[in-house]
Amino acid sequence: GASPMPLPLLRAALKAWPDTDFMQAYGLTEVCGVISHLLPEAHRDPGKEERLSSAGTLVPHAEVRVVDPDTLKDMPEGEQGELW
Repeated sequence: GASPMPLPLLRAALKAWPDTDFMQAYGLTEVCGVISHLLPEAHRDPGKEERLSSAGTLVPHAEVRVVDPDTLKDMPEGEQGELW
C-alpha cells in the first residue's frame, strides 16, 4: 500500500531538487492501474499550490464518484472528497 506524500516533505523535495520532475499517481488494485495523476507541470505552478495535495486529474475514460469520507454520500461538483 501507499499514501500521499506529506505536503511539507513534497515542498522540501521541490525546493531541494528544482530541476526534477515529480509526478503523483493514484490507482486501485480493482482498476488494474492508475485512474488519476498529477503531472510534473502541476507541481511547479506557484499560483495553484493547493494542487500538491490532490489526486490530480482523471485519466481518459475513468469514471469515479467523489464522496464524503464520513458519510459516503456524493459530494457536490467542485467539492473535495475521496475518489470511489
